[in-house]
Amino acid sequence: MALLSGTVVVVSGVGPGLGRSIALASAREGADLVLAARTGSRLDEVAKEVAALGQRAVAVPADITDEGSAANLAQAAVDAFGRWTPWCTTRSRYRR
Repeated sequence: MALLSGTVVVVSGVGPGLGRSIALASAREGADLVLAARTGSRLDEVAKEVAALGQRAVAVPADITDEGSAANLAQAAVDAFGRWTPWCTTRSRYRR
């Protein structure tokens, strides 16, 4: 049994670096994913890579530094999978 089998992992900052790597490693371990980034084209690429690994992925364009956008991301996870378990934020700038 895979380490993350049955989980739904939200990963923000999915782009060419750390976020993508975390998303793909999570998929290899059996997780379904909710992917977030500000750039939609990168999201679609990573979602296809996750699907090629046999897992489901939902791509949500989002800027998690915006409270409303982060709330929409959480809701997208619930709408698609009924829940989310771990949440991994790989890129963010604090704004006040």
